[in-house]
Amino acid sequence: MQDQLEKLKKVFSLNNYETKLYWAALKFEAATLSELARKAKIPRTAAYSHIQSLIEKGFLLVIKIGKRKKYQALSPKQLHHILERKMVTLKEITDDLAKRINVPEQKLAISYYSGIEGVQIASDTWLENAKTKFGKSFENVESTVMQHGQKQIAKSIDKRVNKKIKGRLIVSGHPEAPILKSVLKKDEKELRKSIVVSPNAYPIKASIAVLDDMVFIFTSEEDPFAVLIKNQDVADSVNSIHDMVWDRYNP
Repeated sequence: MQDQLEKLKKVFSLNNYETKLYWAALKFEAATLSELARKAKIPRTAAYSHIQSLIEKGFLLVIKIGKRKKYQALSPKQLHHILERKMVTLKEITDDLAKRINVPEQKLAISYYSGIEGVQIASDTWLENAKTKFGKSFENVESTVMQHGQKQIAKSIDKRVNKKIKGRLIVSGHPEAPILKSVLKKDEKELRKSIVVSPNAYPIKASIAVLDDMVFIFTSEEDPFAVLIKNQDVADSVNSIHDMVWDRYNP
């Protein structure tokens, strides 16, 4: 059963708590927050936000029994509907992007990658297609480290360094944050120049990187995904925005 739960976690990009809570909910016809937390063996205070996430993702339904709010698990036989909804959303996104970017179809390629593993595949693809040796990026480092872990990020950096691709990084955050200080002190070793910008002026949520004619966009929040856009006009626009922010902090 543990193997099945791990597969479920990977396919739907669930975190450990979400997986445990959904599995716990399957044991009940309907259960309160306390009952789910107890069955999942996680702290009640930690369960609430993950239950809300499961509701948003469609894994839990909210029902009222009298004055009590309870939660009911979506039947495993209906889980495929969640993937079908994602595919519909993806088609809407790609169709909208294609309409907004006024270029011939053969000059535009958009690929979507789901989950943490998908983000890693997109990152590898982005680097493997590099022709030049210089890239620029905006990144929410703290969020990326928390979701992917230091080891996984180090692997991606090592691949870039091994290809001798230099980077210019704009990080939104507070310079004294331990994670950011750790990143900045490795700049020279990791062939990178970095600046930290105000999260109020530049509240970067998703990370965006550009190399040659390919833009790599990914988010590491509750539902990680990545998008690769291969188009010179889009890449040039991201480069220009990056230069404007960089020049503001490096007059």
